This record gives sequence, structure tokens and C-alpha cells, in this order.
Amino acid sequence: MTDIFLTSFFLAFSFWITNGRINWLKRIFRPRSKTTDPQSIHTKSVSRLGGTAIFLTLFITSFLLNSDKVIYEQTRLVLLCAIPMYIAGIIDDLKISSSALLRISIMFISGLMVWFVLGLRIESLDVGFLDFLMGSPFIQFLFITFAIFGIANAFNIVD
Repeated sequence: MTDIFLTSFFLAFSFWITNGRINWLKRIFRPRSKTTDPQSIHTKSVSRLGGTAIFLTLFITSFLLNSDKVIYEQTRLVLLCAIPMYIAGIIDDLKISSSALLRISIMFISGLMVWFVLGLRIESLDVGFLDFLMGSPFIQFLFITFAIFGIANAFNIVD
């Protein structure tokens, strides 16, 4: 766990040092200015590199520093499933126009990858009629995909 903290600290510090000092980086990842959007919780400008710092920290820690450790196997699989959503986030951060249908399709692809690569299944929600529905693999898949949509969009709405 120390390696995740140290990698995260190093990356965050590196992004902080370079964010306002490298001209091409400044143009690409221009911090979001103060906004009056009702969904925004920020009152000051915010860097767009937060997701990159988190993704790269987990990637470096699980693939490069600990590639031989079994304990990081699940993290590696989750990161592989998250790559489509990470790319969509970078595209959004770069202010490249993309349709809502494209973003939903990318989230669907990540849900599909979670279903097949991780083998994630939901057997019970401890709610009688929902447990009956969860007996169907297709309903499980829809529920997992809906949960991924919900989590991703909840973070976007708060941010």
C-alpha cells in the first residue's frame, strides 16, 4: 500500500509543478475556471489532471512496480476494463466534442468488459423481487452496466 501512496504523491507533485509552467500542457489541460453551473461544487479553478493522476498511479503501481504480485491481479483487470472510460474522460477534459450516445456507448463497453473480463455477477440484493430478477444473467448484466453508468455520472455531476 505504501507504493500506491508514494506513486500518487510523486505524480500529484509532478502535475502540480508542471501544470502551470509548460506552455503546451497549459493550453491542453487549462484548469477549469470558476463556474456558475448549478452542478459545480468548485469555487476556484480546478486542474483537469485529477483522473489522470489516479489512473496512472494505479497503472504504474499494479503493472510496473508490482507486475509479479498476485495481490494486484484484480487491480490490473479493473484498470483494463476502465481504459475505455478513461479515454472518454481524457477526450472530455481536452474539450473534444463528443455526443452523449458515444459516451454512453463507451460506458456500455466498460460494463461489457467488467462482465466478461472480471466475471462479475450479482447473486443477491437482499430485496425479494429483485433477487428473483437477479437470477437472470441478462438482468445482472444490465444492473452492473447501470451501476457503472451511475457511478461515472455521479462523479461528473458533482465535479
